[in-house]
Amino acid sequence: MDCSTLVAFRTALFACLTRAAAALFDLADALLTDLSAQRFVELSQSPAFRRQWPSVYAALHDGQMDRVALQQAFVAHMPGIPLDQRLMLGLDTSPIRRPDAHTSADRSMVYWPNLPHDATPVVAGWSFSALVVLPQPVSSWTYMLDHQRVATTENAVTVGAAQLRAVLPFLPQRPLLLLDRHYSRAPWILATVKAGLLLTHVAGEI
Repeated sequence: MDCSTLVAFRTALFACLTRAAAALFDLADALLTDLSAQRFVELSQSPAFRRQWPSVYAALHDGQMDRVALQQAFVAHMPGIPLDQRLMLGLDTSPIRRPDAHTSADRSMVYWPNLPHDATPVVAGWSFSALVVLPQPVSSWTYMLDHQRVATTENAVTVGAAQLRAVLPFLPQRPLLLLDRHYSRAPWILATVKAGLLLTHVAGEI
């Protein structure tokens, strides 16, 4: 991404923030660039955070964004698709561990495979659903279109169908959707039909 494209992308993202925009934008920069911060107050010490430490809390308490505008901004700046190729999207969920965050809201038990053999492969945390553009040619990098936490009152199928329904109207063409194998079951098909999504699905490991 060249400098002018990056400036345009950041300008579009800032325009999506409707309340406490400057504090939210700086906090996002601090989260992305300061890998050593372990506490909120430490994020306020990041070079990317140009405000005093109370603005960290103000960003989280008062900050608001236009989610539809944010989705449009992501689509507008996604990598170009060659004329002879199909737009390919990937959808899957990933866990984030929060075993010690006892006051965090809406934690559940999420699958975590890299635990010792004698341990139950679950841990307290959150699950997030990611809708991404898959690069061509294939690489380890993807481009995020939408990322949402899967609440304990929902599941990957309902959240994923809602993400697709929201993003599809902004896409330049109907996509080919690659999915993990658990999306091939009847609940997913019913959810996408109910959402009015006529997609080409390819189920398998992604």
